[in-house]
Amino acid sequence: MLTPAEKEALVRNTLSQMYPVLLEKKNLPSRIGRSDGSVKWLEFDLVSEDGKIVGEVKSQRYNHKARGNTLIPRAMLDCHRLGLVEAERKLMIFTDRAYYEAFREDSDGLIEGIEILLVEVPSDR
Repeated sequence: MLTPAEKEALVRNTLSQMYPVLLEKKNLPSRIGRSDGSVKWLEFDLVSEDGKIVGEVKSQRYNHKARGNTLIPRAMLDCHRLGLVEAERKLMIFTDRAYYEAFREDSDGLIEGIEILLVEVPSDR
């Protein structure tokens, strides 16, 4: 059974081959600050060396019976976080087809400027 970190690594490797750049987990400054005036830093699963590509990986399995769970709202929050940083390409990557399809359906018309992708990894079902 693959851990979330192992799934992230597989996605990072796959995307590094698709976009010939090195992608790593990294903190970036957001466009908005904290109430005390300091910069709010956010961690992302995928950041290119030049910062032009930023992405998040959602590797949880989605169960249609659990439609009321927190997976969709957490992915929506990650999209919001992606919107707070400067990058040419912003990616939301799902490793589970059911989660990807449910998110695409629920977020239709709510997300802009973020590419929603499916990068399937070996299943642990």
